[in-house]
Amino acid sequence: MRNIKATLIFMTAIMMVLMVGMVSLYYKVSLLDSRISSLETRLIESESTDKEMLDNLKSIRDRQEEVKKLETERTERERKHSVAINELKNNGIGIHTDLGDQVALNADDMNKLIDKWTEHMSTQSVLKGHGEAFIVASRETGLNPIYILAHAIEESGCGTSYLAVTRNNFFGINAVDSNPGKAYMMGDGVDEGVIAGAMWIKRNYYDQGYTTLAAMKDAGYASNDSWSHNIADIANTSIRYL
Repeated sequence: MRNIKATLIFMTAIMMVLMVGMVSLYYKVSLLDSRISSLETRLIESESTDKEMLDNLKSIRDRQEEVKKLETERTERERKHSVAINELKNNGIGIHTDLGDQVALNADDMNKLIDKWTEHMSTQSVLKGHGEAFIVASRETGLNPIYILAHAIEESGCGTSYLAVTRNNFFGINAVDSNPGKAYMMGDGVDEGVIAGAMWIKRNYYDQGYTTLAAMKDAGYASNDSWSHNIADIANTSIRYL
């Protein structure tokens, strides 16, 4: 009896030890599982963070490339602008100069010239602030914007004549000496008048082979003997203002 009791006590002790061991093992396994889950979460968060960082870096690189491209384009525009002005100052515009020279000027240049020509005028010019129209006219026709402006200044009293104000006709188009009232309405506004006028000149004179001021005068554009010289003088004075 005593041996059986001792055996039971021994077996109970063994079971207690095993149970404690199992509890400890379970705890260790649970702790390890928790740590693995935490690590997985951190890895997922890390991957998400890395992706976000990579996306941000790519966005920054793309922006840098865009800024670099814009800066390159700006530098090239400035270079062409400087070259264009130097060439204009070196060559000038004469009565026998081909007017088909699309010079790399800009709206600021043209507005500067318009302001210079009108600064001492008592009458308000409708051309003020419309420098962009001469650049667009040049782009549409291939004609030199300095010539287009000089022609408009000569024919419209620098944007103050009756035809300029009432008909947006800055080039005296169809304003024959015998009947100036037949002059064409050239558009609904200043910009349209400048552009349409330049296109009319291109189509009816330049494209017909009258590519210089002298040729246009000989073809009957104007009756005033000094017409071509006047426009050339205005053009060259404008070039000196640049």
